[in-house]
Amino acid sequence: MFLFLVLFIITDFAKCARILAIFPAPGYSQFILGEKLMVELSQNGHNVTVIGPYEPKTPIENYTTISTSGILQQYESVNWFQFESLTFVTSIMGSHKSGLKITEYTLANPKVQELLQSGVNFDLVIVEQFFCEALFGFAKHFNAPLVVFSSIGPSEWNNNQMGNPHLPSYMPMTKLTYNSQMNFYQRIKNTAAFLFDATYKRYVTYPIHDKLLKKYFPKSMDLEDVLYNASLMLLNSHYSITEPFPLVPGMVEIGGFHVSNSEALPKKLETFLDGAKDGAIYFSMGTNIKSSNLNPNLIQDIVDMFSQLKLKVLWKFDKTIPKLPPNVLVEKWFPQNAILGHVNTKLFISHCGLLSTTESVYFGVPMIAIPVFGDQKMNAAKAEHFGFALTIPYPLLSGETLRQGISEVLSDSKYVENVKLRSRLYHDRPVKPLDLAMFWIDFTIRNKNGTTLRFAGIELKWYQLYLLDITAFCVLIIIAMAIVGKYVIRKFNWKRSCSTLCFCYFFFFTLKASNQDEAFLSNIPSDFCV
Repeated sequence: MFLFLVLFIITDFAKCARILAIFPAPGYSQFILGEKLMVELSQNGHNVTVIGPYEPKTPIENYTTISTSGILQQYESVNWFQFESLTFVTSIMGSHKSGLKITEYTLANPKVQELLQSGVNFDLVIVEQFFCEALFGFAKHFNAPLVVFSSIGPSEWNNNQMGNPHLPSYMPMTKLTYNSQMNFYQRIKNTAAFLFDATYKRYVTYPIHDKLLKKYFPKSMDLEDVLYNASLMLLNSHYSITEPFPLVPGMVEIGGFHVSNSEALPKKLETFLDGAKDGAIYFSMGTNIKSSNLNPNLIQDIVDMFSQLKLKVLWKFDKTIPKLPPNVLVEKWFPQNAILGHVNTKLFISHCGLLSTTESVYFGVPMIAIPVFGDQKMNAAKAEHFGFALTIPYPLLSGETLRQGISEVLSDSKYVENVKLRSRLYHDRPVKPLDLAMFWIDFTIRNKNGTTLRFAGIELKWYQLYLLDITAFCVLIIIAMAIVGKYVIRKFNWKRSCSTLCFCYFFFFTLKASNQDEAFLSNIPSDFCV
C-alpha cells in the first residue's frame, strides 16, 4: 500500500510542469487569449509564471504574474482610427518598430532580469509571436522546449519560423484587404508587400533583435539559434473562419478556444435583450479602439440613425453619450459572448478583429465590418468572401451608410445562411480546441526532443525551399545550350547545323531513356503479368 502511494505521488508530480509564458503585447484581446490558455494549464496542475502587462482580475492558484504594465501607458492615448489610411509599407515598418519597443521594454524590466539571473528551471516556455523574436531566447536560456502562440493564423508573421511554405499567390498579407482569391493586380501588390516585409525583417529588424538577445540575456546566443527552435506552434485560427491553408505538423489550429457559451447576462442586459421583440444589434469596436475617438458629428449621426430603428442597440462606448434614445444602451464593457449568444441578437457591427469574427461565427450572427488597422481589413475581406459580412470602409462610415448596411444584412437571408454554415463547420470538430491545445502542450512537455514534429524544410534556405536554385540552374543550362547552338549555326551551314543539333539532342535523351528502360525491364520477373 505504501509503495502504491509513493508511485501515485511520483506519477502525479510528473504531470505537474513549471511553465514560463511570455505574452508581451499591450492589446487586451491578446491577453484574453493568453490568460485562457494559462488558466487552463494552471487548473490542470501545472505551475505557470506569466510575463505580461495584464494580470487576472482575481488570484488564481498556480498562476504567478511578472507585470510589465508600464508599456500600457505608451498606448493609452493612441487614436487607432488615424492608422486606417496607412500604406502597407508604413504599416509593416510600424508593426516591426512597435514589436522592437515591446521586446526591449519586456527584457529591460527589473523583475524579468531578476528571473533570468535567478537560476530557476522551467520545463516549458510559451512565447506569443508578435514581432518579438528576441523573446524566443527565454527557451534557450532555460534549456526548455519552446511553444509559440500566434494570435492569428498562418501568415508572414509565423510561417518562416516553422518552415511552412508561404506563397503570395494565395496567402494574403495581413496588412492588405485581400482573401485567397486574388486577381492579377492584387497578386502583384501582395507579392510586393511580402518581399518588402521579408527584406525589412531580415536586414533591419532581425539584426536589432540579435543585439537585444546579446544585451539582455546572460547566456551568449544568436538570433539564428532561437528563431527556428520551436517544438510547436499554436494558431488562433480555423479554416471555417480564416480559410484553409496547408500546415506542417508542428503548426496546430486551435481557433475559438477562448469562446464560452456559459457566460451569464447581468439582469439589466437580460431584461433589455428579452424585450427586443424586433431583434437587437450589438455594436463594438473591440478592446483597443476607442469609439469616443470618432468625430463627434459622426457619433451623433449614428445615434440619430439608431433612434429611427425598431431594433434595440447595445453600443460598447468608452464614454457616456448624452440624450440617448430609449432603444439604445451604452456601456463601457459588455459580456460579448453572452450578448451574441442571445436569441434576439440579429447583427454584430464590429471592427472585425479575429476574436470578434470568431465569436460571430461561433454564435452564428452576421456582421457589418468597419475595419481600421492590423489584420482587421484582411479578416473583413475573408468574412465577405464567405458571405456572412458586409464591409463599410471607415472613410465612408456615416449614419446613412450604416443604416443601408443594416437594412441589407437583415433583409437578405444569405448573410444568416452563410454564417450558420460557417458556424456548423466551426463546431464540427473531433475535439474541442482548448482540449487540443492542452494535449499538444502536454505532448511537448512529455517529449522534450524539440525535433519530433520538425519539418525538414526549416533546414533549407528560402531559395532552396522554393527551388529557386534549381530554377536558376535549369535556366543557365538552357542559356548555355542556346549559346552553343547559336555558335554552331554561325560557324557552319545553318540548315545542316540545326538538323545535326536536333538529332544530337534527340539521340542523347532517347539513348539515356532507353538505357533506363532496359535496366528497369531487366529487373521484372519473366512471369509478371499486367
